[in-house]
Amino acid sequence: GGAVEEKLTTGEAARLLGVSVGTVRNLIKRGMLPAERMHAQSQYRILRSALEKYAEAYAITLVQVRK
Repeated sequence: GGAVEEKLTTGEAARLLGVSVGTVRNLIKRGMLPAERMHAQSQYRILRSALEKYAEAYAITLVQVRK
């Protein structure tokens, strides 16, 4: 198996896209941003690759988050 892909919270995705968490949730609801719902809680996890594909499709420059 390959490396486990990084999954982002809606908050992390929002920060990377430079938008609000509400916007990220709307994108997920509208099917524009693929996400997995974690069963235990109603939190979403977004694959980093999905976020990057979305940003590329809409010519959004991802914010560089310093670790």
